Amino acid sequence: MTIFGMVSRARPASIIKGLWTPCSLRCAGNRRNFASEGESKDTGANTETDTKDANSAYEDNIKEKLLEASLPFVKTRGWTVSAIHDGAVSIGYPGVIHGIFPKPGVELIDYFNKKCNKELNERLTNSISTSESSPQPRQFIEHALQTRLKMIIPYIEKWPQAMAIMSQPPNIPTAFTTFSSLIDDICFLAGDKSVDINWYSRRAAVGVIYKATELCMIQDKTVDYIYTWKFLERRLDEAFTVDKILQANESLKKNFAELAVASFTTLGNIIGVTPRVR
Repeated sequence: MTIFGMVSRARPASIIKGLWTPCSLRCAGNRRNFASEGESKDTGANTETDTKDANSAYEDNIKEKLLEASLPFVKTRGWTVSAIHDGAVSIGYPGVIHGIFPKPGVELIDYFNKKCNKELNERLTNSISTSESSPQPRQFIEHALQTRLKMIIPYIEKWPQAMAIMSQPPNIPTAFTTFSSLIDDICFLAGDKSVDINWYSRRAAVGVIYKATELCMIQDKTVDYIYTWKFLERRLDEAFTVDKILQANESLKKNFAELAVASFTTLGNIIGVTPRVR
């Protein structure tokens, strides 16, 4: 018994040892503990980030499958949520899964455009790698534009709807980004490595020709779109003639290029997109 009638209990040896441990060693131990806690928090944060990335990749994979499965239904359903509904059902998903797309029609169109752009890029790159000589810009660009436009043919009846949807103000940034990437790839692979104001003028010219031919194509009723390809050929002839004139006249060339730069910059500022200069 001790004072106040409390029973004395022997302290465990570990506690006694701890009381007599030098402060420096105890502090070092505390630092190790704190470090361990910090490392644990960092590990937890990294794990959480990895989980989010994995979930995002999984969702993107599901979306891609759904959009790919929806394309065959565009011919009857158009670029609509109904096409995505039918596409989802066709591969075993519930139709209501279309709710994961905030803008069903826009996302379906953009998926199709990006898919076609990627396929075109692969074709052109392979063509260049297997060719013994560098491509002639005029013929190369005509072939590239024609190949890309032909990818629309299976959906030609519904393509005016796609053009109308992507021309709506909220959708212009998405449309412009994907389209400018297409035109840049074509010009770059055709041999245009310019980093000055010619970058803008040449891409502006090719972009205008593509869009003009696209408008011609959706109205063309000739066999195999012969009229459309003649139209494309004439527009390219005119563009290359103008380019030769501009190259021969530095003042005119500079004025035209500055106009192209101003147009690109203004459009980019309006829709919040910066042109990609390689």
